[in-house]
Amino acid sequence: MYILECTKQCTFSNVGSLLLPTFEDVIRCCFQERFNLSIEAISKFVSFSKVAGIVGRKIKDVFGRASIPTVSEKRIVQLINAYYAKYCKLRRSYDRDKSKTFFKLKLDVFKEKSTLVFDVAVCKCPIVVECTCNKTPDLCECEISINCKCKKPNKIPVIELRFVYLQRNHGRGKIGGVNNIAGIHWVKDFMNYRNKWVILVKTESSTK
Repeated sequence: MYILECTKQCTFSNVGSLLLPTFEDVIRCCFQERFNLSIEAISKFVSFSKVAGIVGRKIKDVFGRASIPTVSEKRIVQLINAYYAKYCKLRRSYDRDKSKTFFKLKLDVFKEKSTLVFDVAVCKCPIVVECTCNKTPDLCECEISINCKCKKPNKIPVIELRFVYLQRNHGRGKIGGVNNIAGIHWVKDFMNYRNKWVILVKTESSTK
């Protein structure tokens, strides 16, 4: 069954734009990581908790490259497990309830959330752009501000405020704190990851 439309490759980011992962990116990569581990292991069963731990470290690393303070790795794993549990609940009742209105609504909500950033930043303080130029969000250079109440170690760097704002609200942006050389190496690393992480949700579903 297709809970998520399988139309793109599984990767934590658009490597050309250096984006943060969405919920969809995360769950797809969990499926691929589990598949990869099952091939390597003598036993074909791989616990999802193990998979979540691996993917959680990768997510933390992505945010770290943008110098964005995150919640603990343990908390990231909890968030991955919680989202996976919602996915499994929908999948289990799909055949029985797929034609029912209430289930379709739940499915739509799930799909809509899947496009949002898997936001594990500690700081959730609202970022405000006072736009007067009427340009598209990615071209706007109007003043941006944040009324942050977080402790200093948990604050989002000023250079990344616009990036985080665009990611949270428009799914756009580019990490500004990565220098050119490091950025090039990072893109190459993610290109390698992408080649390994291609997966369809249907493949995961068919193994259950």
